[in-house]
Amino acid sequence: MLRRIPKSLGNCTSLEIIHLDDNYFTGEIPQEIVTLPNLTEVTLANNSLTGHIPNAIFNSSNIEIISLYMNQLSGNLPLSIGHWLPNLKVLYLWGNSLEGMIPNSISNASMLTELELGANSFSGSIPNTLGNLRHLEKLNLVNNYLTRESSTLELSFLSSLTNCVNLTSIVVADNPLNGTLPVLTGNFSTSLEEFVAFNCNIKGIIPREIGNLSNLMTLNLEDNELTGPIPTIVGNLGNLQGLFLQNNRIHGSIPNDICHLRKLVDLYLNQNELFGSIPTCWGSLSSLRNLYLDSNQLTSIPLSFWNLTDMLRINLSSNSLNGYLPSDVGKLEHVTQMDLSRNKLSGEIHAIKGLCSLVNLSLAHNKFQGPIPQSLGNLISMERLDLSNNNFSGEIPKTIIELKCLKYFNVSFNRLQGEIPSRGVISQFSASSFMGNQALCGPPQLQVPPCKRSSKTTTAVIVRYILPAMIAAILALFLIFVLMRRQKGDAKLKGEENFNAKLDCMLSIMQLAMACSTEAPEERPNMRVVVTTLKNIKLKFLKDVGED
Repeated sequence: MLRRIPKSLGNCTSLEIIHLDDNYFTGEIPQEIVTLPNLTEVTLANNSLTGHIPNAIFNSSNIEIISLYMNQLSGNLPLSIGHWLPNLKVLYLWGNSLEGMIPNSISNASMLTELELGANSFSGSIPNTLGNLRHLEKLNLVNNYLTRESSTLELSFLSSLTNCVNLTSIVVADNPLNGTLPVLTGNFSTSLEEFVAFNCNIKGIIPREIGNLSNLMTLNLEDNELTGPIPTIVGNLGNLQGLFLQNNRIHGSIPNDICHLRKLVDLYLNQNELFGSIPTCWGSLSSLRNLYLDSNQLTSIPLSFWNLTDMLRINLSSNSLNGYLPSDVGKLEHVTQMDLSRNKLSGEIHAIKGLCSLVNLSLAHNKFQGPIPQSLGNLISMERLDLSNNNFSGEIPKTIIELKCLKYFNVSFNRLQGEIPSRGVISQFSASSFMGNQALCGPPQLQVPPCKRSSKTTTAVIVRYILPAMIAAILALFLIFVLMRRQKGDAKLKGEENFNAKLDCMLSIMQLAMACSTEAPEERPNMRVVVTTLKNIKLKFLKDVGED
């Protein structure tokens, strides 16, 4: 495999298309290949090319596609970049180390449909002249150091993009834009499907005009400084599949209008200042799969919420939710993660049916009480279970040992009592999983008192282990006594010559007695086996002493 692109390609004067992407080429782009007179496509993406992009590539009047993404190219774009590219349709330069400003002249490449300059080190303001690219369909400037025009707080470049009537995607995330969304955002192309501007220091409110973007599928404004309520007009976005508004300062109640978003799959409203109840009508959002409402001030969960049977991930933690956990939670048979921690939920948790896909469950820091349900042992996919900081009482269910996949278990700071199960997965957890329960007992490494055997337990031990051993021993002695009596009165016996037979008989009976007193019940012989074994021992003894 060649390590460098051969300059000799420049001798192929009829060459129109160069596709050398996804190789291991290193070094600089040869000047010779970008000056070919008939060149229409240059694709050198996903290599390890270094150095500056040859200016000559931006002076080719025939070129339609320049794709140099995912290399290690550096330097600035030429100030005249768009003057000599009348046919350029696609410019992919993302994932390099380019820097400097985006030249205004790029708007002279009037046929441009896709412009992707993300993941570089471009700085300065995003030029308003981008609005002159009337054929532009996709714009990606993510992860640079780009800002707004300093003359206004409004992100004016967004207003200019309303002239691009074919736009389907705008991605400007991870740039310090530090401005407000213009009202004209609602005048974007009706073809717009994706607007992504997370982590941009965007301030102010979400303009209600955004509800005009009827074909929008993804709206991502997370990690900004947005304030005000969620506009009710968002319910007009009938094609919306992902709404990401987390980590802002949005306040007010969650509008019922969200219930009109029947195609919604991902809803992230966490880390805001929302209050009130989760809307009752949310039970009709049958496409919803991922719901994050954590770190707000929400107060109640409607019963209809548990009708979202196809949900995969639910996070309602760190709110002020009250009420109880209904048995309807078992309808969520596909959910893998559910976090209801740090709320004010109370009452007993009754038998949980369903939830067979649940991997992560946290009910920590609530006010639940009563016993931990035995049915938790049926959640065979469980890897993390946190029930800490509640008022659970009673014993830790022994069914928990059936959770073979369990990697994290915490029942600390409850009112649990009794012996900590010592078998199965429970044995791998440390003292921190059980601390704060004054009536628990177990081995010393768990930092709990040793378990005291009650009289009831002692009786059970006597009946289960000691009594069978005593019975077996008595039987053995009785049989030896009978045999010795028979020896004295039987002329066929041969006196001391039968000593070995007697000893063998006694040892066999004692071995049976030991088997009857073994600790594990499943290893002890049943009564039928005991009787049969004793008969066989007797027959062998009589044979050994020569009795017919």
